Formats: sequence, C-alpha cells, structure tokens
Amino acid sequence: MSFKRKNVAIVPIGAPSSLPQSAPASVPVTHQPITLAAGVRPSAIDGRLTTSTGTASLDETLAGHSGIPLGTSLLLQESTTTDFGGVVLRYFASEGMVQGHQVHVVGVPEVWKTSLPGLAAKQESSSKKAQPNQGSDERMKIAWRYESLANRNGVLPELTKNNSSFCHKFDLNKRLESSAIKGQFIAYPLPLSGGLVSLISQIRSKINSGAPNVVHRIIIPNFLIPTSYPPSSCRPSESLQFLHGLRAILRQFPDRTAAIMTLSADLFPPDTGLVKWMEALSDGVAHLVPTQSEIVNPEETAETIQGYFTMRRLPIFNEKGGGLEKSSFGETLSFKLSSSSGLVIAPLALPPAVEDEPAPADHSHSKNDPKKLEF
Repeated sequence: MSFKRKNVAIVPIGAPSSLPQSAPASVPVTHQPITLAAGVRPSAIDGRLTTSTGTASLDETLAGHSGIPLGTSLLLQESTTTDFGGVVLRYFASEGMVQGHQVHVVGVPEVWKTSLPGLAAKQESSSKKAQPNQGSDERMKIAWRYESLANRNGVLPELTKNNSSFCHKFDLNKRLESSAIKGQFIAYPLPLSGGLVSLISQIRSKINSGAPNVVHRIIIPNFLIPTSYPPSSCRPSESLQFLHGLRAILRQFPDRTAAIMTLSADLFPPDTGLVKWMEALSDGVAHLVPTQSEIVNPEETAETIQGYFTMRRLPIFNEKGGGLEKSSFGETLSFKLSSSSGLVIAPLALPPAVEDEPAPADHSHSKNDPKKLEF
C-alpha cells in the first residue's frame, strides 16, 4: 500500500479553496505629496511635526527635535523679578505671526501685540543653509518602512518643499511691521465671571472654526500673577482645571497646536503641590535663574552670562522613543540676552582661574646662613 504526499493549503472557511498559480506582477505605488503648513517640518528623530519657538538655541534643547513638537506644551519657570521668559514668548509669537499661524495670548490686552520684536535686517533662509546636505535630510524625514518599500516599489512619498525659513531672526530693537505679518493675533482678556475654564471653550471654538492646515500657538504670560489674575484663580480647583482643558486641546489637535507658558518661581515655588501638578500637566519644564551680576566692561557683554538655564523635563521623551537625551539634559546651562538673537542658551563655561602673581624672592638672607632641607 503506497502513500502519496499531497500539498494541500489550509484555508479558513469561506475563503477560496485554491490559490492562484502565479502572483500578479508588482505594480508601482504612487504616493501623493504631503503638504506641510508654513513653519512646520518633521522631526529628524521620529518624523513627528515640529515648529520653531523663534529662539534657535531653545529649539536645540528640546530632545533633539530642533523645535517644539506639535501637540505639546512647555512651562518656563523664572526666578527673581526679571522677564527673560517674556522675551521667549514674544519671539514665539513673532515667529507665528510671520509664518501665518494663529497666535492665541491669554490674560493680556490687545496692545501686547505692539511689543513683538521685528525681523532682523538680514534674513538667511534655513533652506539655503541646508542645501549641501539636502539629500541626507530628505532621507531622514522619511520613515524607515517607506525607505524599505522603495526598493520594491521604486517610489517614495514626497514632501512638498516650503521655501520659507523655519526659524527667523528677530531684533529686539525693532517692532514687527504690518507688512511682515501673515498670521492672526487673538487676545483673550481674563473673564470677570465664569473662571478660567471659559477661556478653554473660546480657544477650542477658534481652532474648530479655523482652517485644518493652520497652526495655532497658545501663549500664557505670567500665569496666575496677582496683578492680572483674580485671587480665586489661584485655587487648584480652578487653575488645574484650566491646565487640564489646555492639555485636552493639545491632545485633540496634535498636528496644529503648541503652547508655552511662564510662571514666577518666587511666587509659586517648584516644591509646592500646586506647581508639581502644573509640571505634571506640562510636557516640558524649564527653569530660568537670572544672575545678579552687573556688567562692568561693555566690551565683555558678549561673554557675560545673565543667568542659568535648566531643562527639567523634555517634551516627547519617554521609554517608547521619541527624543534624544543629550548631555545637556538636566545639567545647568547658561543664557544671555542678545538684541539680534534673543535668548542665547549655551553650555556653562566657567572662566579660567587666574593665578596670583608669584611673590618676589627674598634675597635678604646672607650666604652664610645654613641651607634648609627641602623634603
């Protein structure tokens, strides 16, 4: 009795019982180009969309994304009574106005728009700077799975190139001219009734009524400062509910929203329970500590630091990937204010220690004195 081996494919019920004899030839797949909004580009790390804060040195400290990822928030805590964080917010707003974004500012009047810094005299496009490495940058913008499919299909999804600069240069001595404004400025004065939660519904309605490809920048200067906010807003039941609503907006529109807010570290110390909850509801947390030193020589202004900067939490950096932990994370950096570059954040470099001049040798002893033994 002989047995014959039969190659019978096991198929589920309802599926065709026989397999095709030959697979059809692979057809090249064509991908439509992806249109990005002005001032938005994918991160070189994981491809998520990012936008510039307007401060180039701050962009470089955000987990290697070279910008703040969309759908995230950044909390800037500042000690003493200075307003370096306000400079960062104004650069963030000016960048949005130039890029054509909608800028939502909470708790300030409409005249806050007149204090935005203007464009510097000479603008150099970031696309021209990256032109020599354009080929490698394009490969980094595409995920690895699309790159592997390119070997079989021969076509890669193309990103429409935006000739506008990603991060503009602004001058603090100038004011933003109306000819350079492409975006929309929306101020939200503090409500007399209804609490801070009513502002969340106003911001959400503005985003829903806008175009789907417009980026919205939410700015909150001097959150809970007593000179502007009523005493009831400092209650955790109201302030934390406002931050919960802000976080919900960022998660609801993860591809077209970003938020930066400042908080006084003297009025609200970081070790209090309220501030710890604020940090938990923020994606990124940084601390500015200005120094009290005065500049004696004006020629040494470029080398004199004006404070210390510490990035305590990075946005989009977790155990699943989505960020690079650089050597500067958690360390104390230095910053200084420049009229042409805004807030310049750099590694803390201590000046070399100056040795005292050697004391003149004492030759008063006579030659007949006995020599002392040196051990």
